[in-house]
Amino acid sequence: MGMTATTRGSALTTGARAAASRARRAANALAQTGVRSSIVPESLRVRVLRATGALIEPTTSVRPRVHMSADVRFGAETSVGEEALLQGPTVVGDRSHVGPRALVITYTHPIGGHELRCPNPPLIKQVTIGEGCWIGAGSMILPGVTIGDGVIVAAGAVVTQDCESDCLYAGVPARLVRRLSAPE
Repeated sequence: MGMTATTRGSALTTGARAAASRARRAANALAQTGVRSSIVPESLRVRVLRATGALIEPTTSVRPRVHMSADVRFGAETSVGEEALLQGPTVVGDRSHVGPRALVITYTHPIGGHELRCPNPPLIKQVTIGEGCWIGAGSMILPGVTIGDGVIVAAGAVVTQDCESDCLYAGVPARLVRRLSAPE
């Protein structure tokens, strides 16, 4: 119908590329869902996550039912507890541990007017967790926070501001409780 062979070929190629892209996204989503199961061995879970584009080291431990964005980066020998949620962009340093049900939130919104207090688009602010940190169970780290190296965030704490290296933070909102010994 007036379509030349070249135009038809381009349309098929474009259509095939779009279909392949949708298939890849669906396969990645399925793989992500499947690896959340507790019946999947941890070593397989990490391999599948890496194969689907997750930025994690092979020595990372990811427990079942962890939810994370594709733009979360884990360092070596890092672990993430069951049912943790990590939005991206987030960077977790080497040898850091994120406890079960911890939340790392990177999305926020400006406060809008009376008609719509939560306008779109959201603001996205990276969270950075340093090396050798321990993020306690059920804690929450809010958008834009940088946690220094060697920090402990107590269970249930809500971190709203940056944390100095080698310190213990606890409470809602999290406050500096004490300084910890620094490396020699």
